[in-house]
Amino acid sequence: NLTYEELLKEVQHQEDEIHELEQNVSKLRKTKMYFESIMENIRYPINIIDTAYNIVYMNESQKKLNISNHAVWVHDVLGKKCYKMYEGRDDTCPHCYGRKAMISGKSKSGDTVLQETMADHKEHIMALQAFPIYEANGALAGFFEISNDVTEIRKIEADRSRLSAIFDETSDLVASTNSESKLIFANKAFRETFGIEQASDLLECDIAGFHPDWAMDIIKNVGRLSADEDCTWSGETAILNTK
Repeated sequence: NLTYEELLKEVQHQEDEIHELEQNVSKLRKTKMYFESIMENIRYPINIIDTAYNIVYMNESQKKLNISNHAVWVHDVLGKKCYKMYEGRDDTCPHCYGRKAMISGKSKSGDTVLQETMADHKEHIMALQAFPIYEANGALAGFFEISNDVTEIRKIEADRSRLSAIFDETSDLVASTNSESKLIFANKAFRETFGIEQASDLLECDIAGFHPDWAMDIIKNVGRLSADEDCTWSGETAILNTK
């Protein structure tokens, strides 16, 4: 049996514990609020998926993607298998970057192609990046995945690669510049003529270094103006002797 004083101490102790618990809950709520505020304002679709591949969180961008692209839902997704919902599979995706991230403990990224679960049933190339997530005690909790539809970007890159390959086959000098007269593309013949070894060196090159002054004057004051107005220009200039 407790004395009156001991009972008062026990009640005070319980009240202190309740107060501490309430403070911790308040901190957790604030942390959750900050977390959701950040996630909801990121323009890329984000999912948080547990170790059993269940979707436990998605941000607003992912919800919009589900509505506009996927032939599915929003509310029916949470708690469901990511591989079933996003790729229509019955088991984990062979390319799963989330699994690779959980196994390695490091970020993993790459592209995947979605079609069956897309509303338009067309191929969409998604760039994915996954990061492992851990509990406070260090136990693996799942992974955090960011996605981005890069279909158009990959098509442009593929077209650029094809054009580059075609231009590299000609012995003519082919190059393009930005508005500051810096090279952004030069074909093989051009690079070999002027000794440009790597594509990364292009932006260091001003085309003024490849032409005599009178030719640059024509390019800037005649050729560029005509190209801006008519999208084309043809004429004769000259390049410096590289021998």
